[in-house]
Amino acid sequence: PRVVYIARDSRDEMNWTSWQRQRLVKNEDEVIKKLKEECEKRGIPFEDLHFYGEGLRKSFREQAVLASRGDILIGLHGAGLNVFLFLPPQSVVCEISLKMTEVQKNSANTAGMVDGGYVKVSVSKNKEQRLDAQSVTNIWEKGLAVSIKRWFELAGRPPQDAQTLLA
Repeated sequence: PRVVYIARDSRDEMNWTSWQRQRLVKNEDEVIKKLKEECEKRGIPFEDLHFYGEGLRKSFREQAVLASRGDILIGLHGAGLNVFLFLPPQSVVCEISLKMTEVQKNSANTAGMVDGGYVKVSVSKNKEQRLDAQSVTNIWEKGLAVSIKRWFELAGRPPQDAQTLLA
């Protein structure tokens, strides 16, 4: 499977609302690094997409094409995950949910309308808006690794294929 991570803009110069500020994760780069390392160890293609800053220069069509290359889409809870609509059939959406977004069911409801899977991993952050090392590990173990197993199921592949890949 090919993994696509949708990154969130957390630049300090942005004029965030209080709700948006609550959802920022200051060390998202550590999450991306961990997931990329775990995927590379297993020969799983991993791409992180940034549709902010310089990424804003990409047209909506370009963004859709980039997202459509994935079999598994992962990212923090938010509208950025809506590019799952451009994933191929039988893809998996993995939502990283912060405590304050636990009640939000948007991604689960909309991802459930397409021919694919949905995995949610819940994490918490400290007052500096950073995820601790255990949360970062949980995103791999309880989020992306579970999503990879789900993708193998949807593809009709034997469970041992996923187990071998993830070992």
